Amino acid sequence: MLSYGKTAEEATMLANAFSTAFQDEMQAMLEASPRRNLESFIAREPIAWRKFSEYSAELVEFLKGADFTDIEVESASMLSQRQVVQQQIEALELQHSSNLAQRPVYQQLAESRPEFVVTGQSLSENSVYKSALERSNTIATELALKKLEYKEQHPEILRLTNELAMVQARMTQQAKMTHSSSTMSQDPQALQFMQKMVEIDIAEASYDSQVAIFEQTAAELDNKLQNVPKYRGEVARINAQIVQARKHAEDLSARRAELEFHLAHGLRFTMSNDYTKALPEKALAIPTSVGIMIFSALVGLIVGILVAITSELVKQMRLQSPY
Repeated sequence: MLSYGKTAEEATMLANAFSTAFQDEMQAMLEASPRRNLESFIAREPIAWRKFSEYSAELVEFLKGADFTDIEVESASMLSQRQVVQQQIEALELQHSSNLAQRPVYQQLAESRPEFVVTGQSLSENSVYKSALERSNTIATELALKKLEYKEQHPEILRLTNELAMVQARMTQQAKMTHSSSTMSQDPQALQFMQKMVEIDIAEASYDSQVAIFEQTAAELDNKLQNVPKYRGEVARINAQIVQARKHAEDLSARRAELEFHLAHGLRFTMSNDYTKALPEKALAIPTSVGIMIFSALVGLIVGILVAITSELVKQMRLQSPY
């Protein structure tokens, strides 16, 4: 860049001022487009984040309306519950069939048993046996005393021996104890069979209600599981919108932050510092008016001579070759 001034300092000042003004203008022109973009990003960023929030709220509302929190986890849990309910229904039906088959058997067994059985008896001593025992002891004592006085073949000894044998024979014929009373109670096996029938009747009484409860639970689970594919597709669609909206919002935020950083630090199209500024000692003096007149006269003379020479050459060429 060249500048002219009456003095070197004036020329230097003009050069540096023009350079600074030119750089400022170029800086403003350079920052104009980024600033417009920044304004656009600032305006679009909250809209993008609001859109992301709307999609997130839409997902929450959809899951709430579908009675789901995490569709994948809860659908797996419901499938497991459905299997358990089916097993309970099958077990209940199996027990029902078993009860229907067992009750006639228990009823027949209970009817084959007596209603009451003897569970206890009271015994007392036999009076005949008791008197015979006392008589036997008396005869044995008397016989022992007689044997001290008489020989074995003595009539008294023979009489006592025969009498003792008769008394002992009578004792053998009589029982030591006689039955005095008996206690009757219901047959325990019959009671057990009847208890089994009562348990079967109780189970059968609740069979229909239990089956209805399990079938209702199974129907509710089947209804929800039937809608899982549709719910899963809707959730996938909303999640895709959420991901796209989040990516768009994050991209706007990142570009806004980047532009703010660059604009804050300045966008330089060229490097300018103190070393590139014009200095008075580097200024060059220009010719004076007299010097300019002399230089112009010399240039005019040279041009005139060249024109004359050229005209003479053209004239000579025409004379030599008129046609």
